[in-house]
Amino acid sequence: MEIDWVNAIQERDASQLIKLIENTDQSALESIIAKLSAFPAIGSTTLLHWTAELHSLQLAKLLISKNPYKDLNAKDDSGATCLHWACGEGMLEIANLFLDKGADFHAVDFGGESPLHWAALNGHPECIELLLDRGATPNKQADNGCTPLHLATLNRHGKCISTLLDRGAEPEIKDKQGRTPRQVAESKGWENIVDYFSSDKRKSIERITSLESEIVKLKAELHSSKKQIQSANESHEETTIKLANVYKEQMTLEQNFKELQVQLEEAKQSAQREKKEREKFEEEVKNILIEYKEVSMQNVQLELELSILRQRDEVTNASSTSLNHSIQNSGPSIDSLTISSIQNTLSNLQLQFTNTMEAMNSASSLLEDFQKQVRMP
Repeated sequence: MEIDWVNAIQERDASQLIKLIENTDQSALESIIAKLSAFPAIGSTTLLHWTAELHSLQLAKLLISKNPYKDLNAKDDSGATCLHWACGEGMLEIANLFLDKGADFHAVDFGGESPLHWAALNGHPECIELLLDRGATPNKQADNGCTPLHLATLNRHGKCISTLLDRGAEPEIKDKQGRTPRQVAESKGWENIVDYFSSDKRKSIERITSLESEIVKLKAELHSSKKQIQSANESHEETTIKLANVYKEQMTLEQNFKELQVQLEEAKQSAQREKKEREKFEEEVKNILIEYKEVSMQNVQLELELSILRQRDEVTNASSTSLNHSIQNSGPSIDSLTISSIQNTLSNLQLQFTNTMEAMNSASSLLEDFQKQVRMP
């Protein structure tokens, strides 16, 4: 199980360490921390030391909340505390947290260097300010006689030199080799660093540095503004395109609406035409029904007349037969005029019969036409 912790530390994986701590109760955490020192890669370095190198304030807060450490000032194999590491890494918030929880800013490593030495050595003026505000000594000498000012000079950290001098660092203190910080810079030929030890020049340098910082800041703001303008232009173009698309969609919708209106009007007109046609058809049906009734009546009447005519025809035929027989039997007693009259009467009766049959056929045709119209959809 401890190997997971070692791997997370060696891989500098703060998120994995946070997960491991969150899933471990306090007693188990103390046991794991005690066992971690047995690994050569860890040694006496505590997890609080690693929070600074991992730059994880969240991890530092979590470890302190679990309170697995009896001494916040525990030292690693070089004698450095977690505050040394935080100031050496420039982790201002983590350093401030350690100080709030009781970290000793006077503690020194095995070379006699304090957290202030580590901050000056690695060029972190903000941590220098924090330590001096908490009461750290600006002129404390390490075992080699170097003050924080010596270390800042050796590493050419102008801002740290200026901060230390402004906060009371003594420029005439000598190291074990008998050199002041200024003499160190002079021996290296660093004229720009030497200038920091002249108050007037330092002010000029600070002014120049301040202006350079302002320029860098303004450049960053200008770059950010350009990005914002570019983003705004892109956004404006996107908005314009979206508006154009919306306008096109609106025009399309309006066109579709107009087409629908036309279709609706055509549908209304078609409905009106269909209504009129239906009314016309209904009127025609009514008329046909009337005609059908009339034809039916005529048909009945014609059938009655036809029956009468048939009876007459039968009588006529019988009379004709009798008459012919009488003529034949009577000989010359019936004159030619009488015979002609009888024949005319028979011809008229035959014509009436023919006309009656034609009327009946016409009525049948009308009836068939009506039946076809009624069956139409």
